[in-house]
Amino acid sequence: MSHDDLDARAQDLKAKGADGLRLEAVRRARDFKRSWIDMAEVLVRVRNTGTYKTWGYQDFHAYCAMELEL
Repeated sequence: MSHDDLDARAQDLKAKGADGLRLEAVRRARDFKRSWIDMAEVLVRVRNTGTYKTWGYQDFHAYCAMELEL
């Protein structure tokens, strides 16, 4: 399920009168998934451009582990 699907689910639940906590949980799941997409986009750019090398890292995985703690 994509973050867009979760957005639609949240709208549907709201229309059906779902309680606030349930809506909040769905919205936070959507935001969580969106944050990983945003992170992936920037990581692909860093990897593809090789800029991590100019930042002093020998390889992309070292950059992710040491600087981003991923």
